[in-house]
Amino acid sequence: MAQIYHGKSNLTSKGLTFIIFGLILSLPTFYYGYLFFTGKFYFLNYMHLVMFLPFAIGTYFINKSLALFSGKTGENRIVKELAKLPDDHIVFTNYFCSFEHKKCEIDALVLAPQGIFVIESKNHNGTINGSLEEKSWLQEKIGRNGGEYSANMRNPIKQVNRSIYILSSFLRQHHINLWVEGLVCFTNPAVKLKVAEEALEKCFYLPEILPHITSTNATKQLSNIDINKLTTVLVQNQA
Repeated sequence: MAQIYHGKSNLTSKGLTFIIFGLILSLPTFYYGYLFFTGKFYFLNYMHLVMFLPFAIGTYFINKSLALFSGKTGENRIVKELAKLPDDHIVFTNYFCSFEHKKCEIDALVLAPQGIFVIESKNHNGTINGSLEEKSWLQEKIGRNGGEYSANMRNPIKQVNRSIYILSSFLRQHHINLWVEGLVCFTNPAVKLKVAEEALEKCFYLPEILPHITSTNATKQLSNIDINKLTTVLVQNQA
């Protein structure tokens, strides 16, 4: 079993903040609805509709919180899967790294004899469409009532490439010049990838991630000394 260094994820705390904020904002609308239907008080004309504005804003924050909770579920899935790697593998989760005022949070960072892997996890469901160079990708899904929905998502390959640049630059500051591979892992079992072929090379379903890491033929294998040195630098950076 791989050794796991757990970082601090702010998705849960941020999600809880958003849902509490959303519920508080929705309270005036619920209270006004009670007053309206009991005939105790109501506004006239357009002011009647103004009271639904807090509910609309509250709903927005509640939906944002649900997206954050979904992201946390995806992170938990990838960590559970990566823990199955052999004993000579090291895994960092929610790893924060910076270089020259640029910052990133790496969902999962794997140190293996086959190399260094930066993993961006996505817990989206539905069908994902996109290409290597597009700024955003399209998520298409069908709701519970059969309605079709679509939403844009940031190009995850661009996200992982940015993390690679920051991590590689940070490591070079510590005289470590090693190849870093970026992977995007879609953790939701209800997802289907319809991305361009060149983008598909960097995208994986959850069951594919371990076989890819363990079967990678690296130009330079990392020794136990290399992995221990990397681990020490990364741990000290998080201290």
